[in-house]
Amino acid sequence: MGRRTEAPDNFACPYRLNCPHPEGMPTPCVLENYEEATELREQLHIMELRVKLQSSPVAHADETSWRDDGRGRYLWYGGNKALAVFQIADRSADSALWLLGHNFAGTLVSDAYPPG
Repeated sequence: MGRRTEAPDNFACPYRLNCPHPEGMPTPCVLENYEEATELREQLHIMELRVKLQSSPVAHADETSWRDDGRGRYLWYGGNKALAVFQIADRSADSALWLLGHNFAGTLVSDAYPPG
């Protein structure tokens, strides 16, 4: 997880007051830990949005074709007036389940495009 990032010798961490890293930790380690913590916060935020979407009374969902590094993929959207969740994935049922969950009990608004 995370990639090793080298910082210039004169680097001053702009997050020093908010970042709980030990003062003696070398700067590259601080940056690596900060990147990992940021990635974890992003994943947590996405999970929170998905839980909100999956428990909402109304959700809109759609997918559209998307090129990802030359590969054909799909950009999935799930949302309502309060939030939006996006995912780049294939067009399988697993992708829809990732977005809406197994127990979505609300009203799903979609374009009803027939598969196939």
